[in-house]
This record gives sequence, C-alpha cells and structure tokens, in this order.
Amino acid sequence: MSEQRDEPIMVDRCVCFDVSFRRLKQLADERNADFDELQRTFGCGRGCGMCVPYIREMLRTGETVLPLRPEWNPSVTDSPAPK
Repeated sequence: MSEQRDEPIMVDRCVCFDVSFRRLKQLADERNADFDELQRTFGCGRGCGMCVPYIREMLRTGETVLPLRPEWNPSVTDSPAPK
C-alpha cells in the first residue's frame, strides 16, 4: 500500500552533479545559455538523466523549484506512470 502525501515532492536540482536549478537559471540568464551549454558546463543530464525534463521546464518557465512529475520519471514511483 502506498502512502498518500498532502504536499507535492519538489525538485530543485540535478542530484548527480549537485547543481541547483537556481544556479542553472542564473547562468542561462547571464549568458543566454541553452540546455546544451548548461549540460556542457555542469554535466547535468549526463548522469541518470532524470533532471533533463525539469531543466527544460525551468528554461521554458523560469521556475527553479518544480513539483515531481512521475510521468517524466516513471522509475521514481512504485506505480506505473500514466499513459
């Protein structure tokens, strides 16, 4: 049986390279950097890859703390991702 949470789990960093989305956004703003430049500079997205959709969303929206989206990373939940 899975436990129900009242508050969403939030994602704010690439855990493989321990770089926050805040730092990534700062660099993106300062240098007009795209995803590829952020990846080259910090390595983000080259470890487990789970941060990739979150970084792309951060670049699209400017948000640096995002709710966990199991459909983006189905391996983080015990239940299957929605189809």
